[in-house]
Amino acid sequence: MLALTDAYSPWIRSCGHNLRPKAWTYPMRILTDYLLIYVSEGKEWITVGDEHYDLEAGAVYLIQPGRLSDKGSLTGSHPYWVHFDLMFHPDRASAPRAPSHQSYVSASDQHFMQADTIAVFGHDFPLLMPNALLPLFHQEIPRICNEHISHRMSDRLRAQQRLNDLILHCFDYCSAQEQNLQGDAQIAHAESAARSSLESDFGVAAFAAAAGLSPSRFHDRYKQLRGITPLRFLTNIRMELARKLLANPTLSISSIASMVGHPDPTVFGRIFRREHGKSPRAYRAGLDTDK
Repeated sequence: MLALTDAYSPWIRSCGHNLRPKAWTYPMRILTDYLLIYVSEGKEWITVGDEHYDLEAGAVYLIQPGRLSDKGSLTGSHPYWVHFDLMFHPDRASAPRAPSHQSYVSASDQHFMQADTIAVFGHDFPLLMPNALLPLFHQEIPRICNEHISHRMSDRLRAQQRLNDLILHCFDYCSAQEQNLQGDAQIAHAESAARSSLESDFGVAAFAAAAGLSPSRFHDRYKQLRGITPLRFLTNIRMELARKLLANPTLSISSIASMVGHPDPTVFGRIFRREHGKSPRAYRAGLDTDK
């Protein structure tokens, strides 16, 4: 159930599917409800605001209420479409039907407007469904349409439940993507802090603190997004800088060790050998040989 104040799941106002025998279009209009469409065959196009999209078979899109849009199907296109409400409204049955040709919502109809997904969930939903969700939408939208037009109450209830599950799947996906973006920004900030602090004792705890996370949570998030541990990243960038500094013959190995956050040259030498198969001195000698 999605509504917070009433026991209510998404309510399908109308839905259907039919093969377009000829090109078909709607003029610019504002919907008071949601319109979900799956292009099973052929081609369609939509314009939402100033953005125009040409859609091939397999595309799924969601037009939200209150957004100026128009759409059309080319000859031979076969869309499945679902008009639905997302939040409970006691007068929803008398609300203006979405197919009405209107580029504005009159003052008398304004109170029928469904809230958009930002107001409902705190997250915007994409206009075009992402590829990761397409197989699920391809499977479920035709089932929703076919069950909803059935005369059996069990089928109609099942259609409502399928739509409910689709919306929740979409929310979970969008929420996870947003968290990943936020996490990536946190980690990028922490990596920048690490690169500017290599000469200090900047360890995993300081790395996690720069991201604003606990060490354990940071370890899990970093490995999930980067594929390596935070310690491995710190080791990599320290050894990368060490290799560059070893090319400068005026720098002693002990000073280089300190510059990459290892004040003990012995520890530095052991880590460098483990990473590169040779000591810092042997690595530098190899650079001189190459010259």
